[in-house]
Amino acid sequence: MIAAIERPNGHRGAAGTNGSARAAALVSTTTPPGRRATDSGFVKALLASVGTPAPASEVPPEAQRASLNRGLAVVGWPGCEAAQATLSLSSGAQVHVYLPERAVRPPIVVYLHGGSFVAGGVEAHGATCRALAEASRCAVALVAYRLAPEHRAPAALDDAVAAVAQVRHQADALGIDGSRIALFGDSAGGALAIQTAFRLRDAGQSVGLLAVPARRTSIGANSA
Repeated sequence: MIAAIERPNGHRGAAGTNGSARAAALVSTTTPPGRRATDSGFVKALLASVGTPAPASEVPPEAQRASLNRGLAVVGWPGCEAAQATLSLSSGAQVHVYLPERAVRPPIVVYLHGGSFVAGGVEAHGATCRALAEASRCAVALVAYRLAPEHRAPAALDDAVAAVAQVRHQADALGIDGSRIALFGDSAGGALAIQTAFRLRDAGQSVGLLAVPARRTSIGANSA
């Protein structure tokens, strides 16, 4: 069910952008204006905001969530004017859809955020998705999937699969092209994107996939 659709004034038809320009625009969103990715002061400020990391198993979920939000605030992802819709899943999870301005039936990227499966969501990643939508000229659907440890696996995976189905079902209402859909995930979200792609493949569905999963040398029995 669509809970809300907010469209900015002047939302209308789109001008084309070539792949190189899109890529350059996307790269430009990764560093705050006036800073370079190699700026030592910027890097020190980012590291100071996070502090010395402890093993995830020793950090309470609330502290991990606060640390992630604090770190992303220092990065300073720029907010972008974009239409936004919120979809509700049967599990109670939500999908926040960011639509680029002046785009007509754009393709959609389903964004599965990182955060060790215990942190992240619209508060931490919403501005990032707004920026990505404007830079890529694609709609971006941020899946605020259920988090561990309150919700054990495969809750997050179930939400991701359900989000793809809901976005496709609501494509016309959202003004997007439901036939052009891709999954993107970073860190824990990268692993989740891969698992989601396998689930969809087994169901006879195909999607594009760009995943940047975290790597671990070993995974314990109690991992999410």
